[in-house]
Amino acid sequence: MNPLNEKIEGLLEAYLTDTITPEDMTALNGWVSACAENAQLFERIREVWFSLSAANRNLVFDSRKGYERFIKRVRKAERRTLYQRLRPVARYAAAVVVAVVLVVGAYVSGRRDVEVHFAEITTEAPMGSTAEVVLPDGSLVVLNAGSRIVYSQGFGMDNRNVALHGEGYFEVKRNESVPFVVTSEQMTVRVLGTKFNLCDYKENQEAAVTLVEGKVDVTNNHDQIHVEITPDTRAIINKESHAMVVEKTSAADNTQWREGYLFFDEEPLADIARELERCYGVSICIEREELNGYKFYGKLPSRQLSIEEVLDILSSAGQIDYSIEGRHITLN
Repeated sequence: MNPLNEKIEGLLEAYLTDTITPEDMTALNGWVSACAENAQLFERIREVWFSLSAANRNLVFDSRKGYERFIKRVRKAERRTLYQRLRPVARYAAAVVVAVVLVVGAYVSGRRDVEVHFAEITTEAPMGSTAEVVLPDGSLVVLNAGSRIVYSQGFGMDNRNVALHGEGYFEVKRNESVPFVVTSEQMTVRVLGTKFNLCDYKENQEAAVTLVEGKVDVTNNHDQIHVEITPDTRAIINKESHAMVVEKTSAADNTQWREGYLFFDEEPLADIARELERCYGVSICIEREELNGYKFYGKLPSRQLSIEEVLDILSSAGQIDYSIEGRHITLN
């Protein structure tokens, strides 16, 4: 187990006193996910701190002073085993809170008050690159270019809810008691622990979730119809008709963007154009509307090919041509 050194103490203080920055939250996530003991200790500290330090709206609580006393007690117990440490942590936290709280209310109402004030944490992947984030429960999320996830600072306490804008690959740590829920504009995906890919860029004509392993429950946000999909299948929602269909696919192919590949599986030209914009940082205009419906199938190594080489391959089918002016591309 990694010790509670000064750096980790500083991150914990910022987190517990609601002053942590997104960058420091990423660093704290790294420590939490380093081993199971760190994750268990973090969850216990967080639960005890939040539940006891804000019992109701009438509290008068000096969070920074309380934290200083709180962490000193934790440090004294640091060389003990995890089991031995968790019990005194709760006792020390309670002692600190009693010293600084003038009125102590009920556990449930205090926890509810704190949750209302949780900040939202956002992680983004800029155009032309991907980004990885490890959530407080140890789940891994890989974001494709131009994507972001948003989750509460209280993630994992009694829910594991994430909002996705764009495309993300998820490896979810299993937790039977707290489902993992990802919501995008078109769909909501509910899992206990599994691997899947969700793509729902606002500008795309379709939204799709592809299952790698396990099982997921997919709900169409438009009509609340839901389906359960199995590995190597995907649920697709047409954004114009709002219809959802389930079809067989190759999950490995649909997640190869993580390895630097562009994969088109009968994908409309309009969606391909948006994908190329995000991947290469260009703007693409489709000159004729009827071209939007043209579909392509193929796999291209985007890290090895320039945008011109990709366009040459697409135009070799004889259906489209292109022109380039700086960073602006016209398909005709």
